[in-house]
Amino acid sequence: MDRIEKGEADVGIVWVTEVVEAKKQGRKIDGVAIPAPLNKADKVGYAIGALSTGRNAANAQAYLDYLATDAAQKIYASYGFVPASAEGLKLKPIPQ
Repeated sequence: MDRIEKGEADVGIVWVTEVVEAKKQGRKIDGVAIPAPLNKADKVGYAIGALSTGRNAANAQAYLDYLATDAAQKIYASYGFVPASAEGLKLKPIPQ
């Protein structure tokens, strides 16, 4: 969005969350939704997990547990993210 705001580009593809946050900051930017299936929303996701070699497994698990709470999901939603489903919150292996 920086290049758009500087007049270096007329348009750009950005995440909805970026537009939501920019508007909260009072930045003069607007967004146009790209409809499914063109937006690839079914293909995009964010991954999180604990490192098997991490130094503090208990803290890592506590953080993962917190992210699954309604309170944490509401914080994410306030930034324009869609709340995670119960299935989406389950830990899964990283695809090879």
